[in-house]
Amino acid sequence: MDHGRTTSNCHSPAPGDGRDWEVLAAVAGSELGFLTLHYKNWGWPALISSAFWVTVVSFAYEIFKQGYIHLALPMILALFCTRLVSDLLFGAVLVHYVVRLLVRAYAIQPA
Repeated sequence: MDHGRTTSNCHSPAPGDGRDWEVLAAVAGSELGFLTLHYKNWGWPALISSAFWVTVVSFAYEIFKQGYIHLALPMILALFCTRLVSDLLFGAVLVHYVVRLLVRAYAIQPA
């Protein structure tokens, strides 16, 4: 019997609940990374710069949004380092190798 309960515990985000700002922070960080090198380098330096700035900008946003500011400094540094490693892995290394595979498959032209 259902008894009026829903079967899903999913929470659909309400408009304006902060997810838009998280995306904006990531985009701003990515653009800062490429801007740092004046949009002239699309290789490893630009990808690493972009991943670094995505980490800095998004972490700065979340330090207040998620309440990280109330944690001990070693924990904040551990969270930052974890995020940096993740952004480097998924935003630089993975992107580099996907682009390399696409170039080898003639799906895109090399820059």
